[in-house]
Amino acid sequence: MKNNRQLNPHTVIDPDTHSMGKSLGKYIDIKMHHLIRDVDTDLYDEIIVVGNYDRTAIISKYEKGGKLTNWQRPTAEVVKNVLYIKCFPGIDYVRHYASLISSYLALKGKKYDHVTYILPSQEECWQEIYDLELDVLEVTDAIVVGSGLFNFTDETTVWQENDRFLWAVETLPNGKSVTYLILQFSFWGDILYRLVHYLSELHHKKIFFTAKVGGIDESIIPNQVLATGGICYINGEIIKWKNPFADLDLDLIFEGSHVNSPSVLFENKDWVKLFSNFSLVDSEIGYFAKAAHDSGMQFGYLHFVSNNLSKLHAEDLSNERSHSVTQKREKLNKDIERIIKKVI
Repeated sequence: MKNNRQLNPHTVIDPDTHSMGKSLGKYIDIKMHHLIRDVDTDLYDEIIVVGNYDRTAIISKYEKGGKLTNWQRPTAEVVKNVLYIKCFPGIDYVRHYASLISSYLALKGKKYDHVTYILPSQEECWQEIYDLELDVLEVTDAIVVGSGLFNFTDETTVWQENDRFLWAVETLPNGKSVTYLILQFSFWGDILYRLVHYLSELHHKKIFFTAKVGGIDESIIPNQVLATGGICYINGEIIKWKNPFADLDLDLIFEGSHVNSPSVLFENKDWVKLFSNFSLVDSEIGYFAKAAHDSGMQFGYLHFVSNNLSKLHAEDLSNERSHSVTQKREKLNKDIERIIKKVI
């Protein structure tokens, strides 16, 4: 029986209304736990998404392999014919994952009204971040968080790891030192706000973020340029900061305004029209920027562009694990490394 904390997710029923079009189904498919993808979900009384990081629960056999960053996916537990999907605690992430599941079922023509979510409390969200015990990270001239960081270093750099993150310190030719942080759990949305705040409390003063971002500006071609900026719209607020990459005169870099979105599932064609004055979109940059702004940290992001919401391209979020895309991103990652190290 549904309790008063259970909420109904946003569900995409018709892919033609969404900015990804027909590619949306494949994007969602690859994110499903095998207890959803490989079973008759109509047999579950309920499917409830919760904020509970639990690696002792049932790990999906479709969890990302061969990755260091962001590879751990929500786990599952079945209790009295109720399927619980357990996410790393974050308001946006729990809501996003519930939307993924309900939309997956709806697009398959299956029952989806038994999918709900329960938001974690702010206390639960903060406690999970503090439990990371990031005080093992050395305070250096800058900390870099994101993807592809293992390839920023050579064999002389010693990487350390636990079951949630990897870290290393490198001394650059200019004498400055940098700390790298690779998160193994899935980070999404407001999770990053708390992470950056925690790093500030640990006396880190300058932070860089590198990952992927979506394009809204029609001129942006996926996997061909790097994106950055110094202005973001998030939850009704405009955040501005000094962009450390702004003065670099490089054709490779697209500089534009950013809008924060809680979920890819919300980004239908009407949403794109509403935010068409912005150039870039993702779910994390705004929280990074707001946390850095609130805590007095210097911040910059340099991302590759994964997809374009205004104009469909052959490469998007549904096929980013293909060989051709990964080859392009390896090259872009080398450019990101070179540019970030230049501005530290």
